[in-house]
Amino acid sequence: MATHEVLLKDVKPLLRGFDCQVIVLQRAEADPHFTRHGDAIYKYIVADKTGSIVLSIWGDRAKCIKSGDILRVTGAEAKIRKGQLEMEALRASKVRRIGQDTMCFNEQPNYSELTPQQLQDQYHPHPQHQPLQPPRDPRDPSFPGHHHHHHHHPSISQQLPPNSAPRNKFSNFANDRRQPSPSPRGGGRGGFRGKVRRIR
Repeated sequence: MATHEVLLKDVKPLLRGFDCQVIVLQRAEADPHFTRHGDAIYKYIVADKTGSIVLSIWGDRAKCIKSGDILRVTGAEAKIRKGQLEMEALRASKVRRIGQDTMCFNEQPNYSELTPQQLQDQYHPHPQHQPLQPPRDPRDPSFPGHHHHHHHHPSISQQLPPNSAPRNKFSNFANDRRQPSPSPRGGGRGGFRGKVRRIR
């Protein structure tokens, strides 16, 4: 099974088949636990540069582990036990000592001491809530993009030339009907000649 290396800050519940490199700080419990099948489980507090966690190692291979050992764990799993996050090196996992006392680490935060809610916030941090601002009026001089130029729009009467009044198509039509039409034959007294047809 393919594995991948993670930091302790990225260890999540139910994560399986991952690798990590840690330094042993101390035993988490003085005596080992035994399963119903007689397997011994030793617990240690281990750390890397992002924090610390409880590591459970199955089998007698954990007897010789001591503080300061740098371990390379392959095929580890993460579980919640009694409400706490723990990392486990099962029988199929590999634990190899690769050094002693030459690894930078941080003891805090201890991810095994965080509550489930704190763990959830660790993996999905909430964005900082910004204070709500009252609605802004675009006419406010402080509003972004507002220009302090006052444009003067002339009224309709100011746009028209002197001695003229606004006209519309209906008034123009009425005025044109009132004006006499020139005689088609010329030389007449003016007026409308011809038959008037009623518009139906």
